[in-house]
Amino acid sequence: MVREAGRSVGEVLAGLVNFFNPDTVVVGGALAAVLRIEPSRTGENAAAVGAGILAVEHALSPRQVDRVLAGAAR
Repeated sequence: MVREAGRSVGEVLAGLVNFFNPDTVVVGGALAAVLRIEPSRTGENAAAVGAGILAVEHALSPRQVDRVLAGAAR
């Protein structure tokens, strides 16, 4: 239940952060005692690194690789 609650809180926080783009996220109360939130190790480059990872994962996905190989076999 804790893992599911953490996932739900994370999804809500991610949506809020993406929408409002705040400088700081403050979590209080009992929730603060169970969450460990740290800054990204990629710092200001986090968005670019994430976009790059998504692009690589898409290009190398099984579906995309199969599509490219099917086109090369023609």
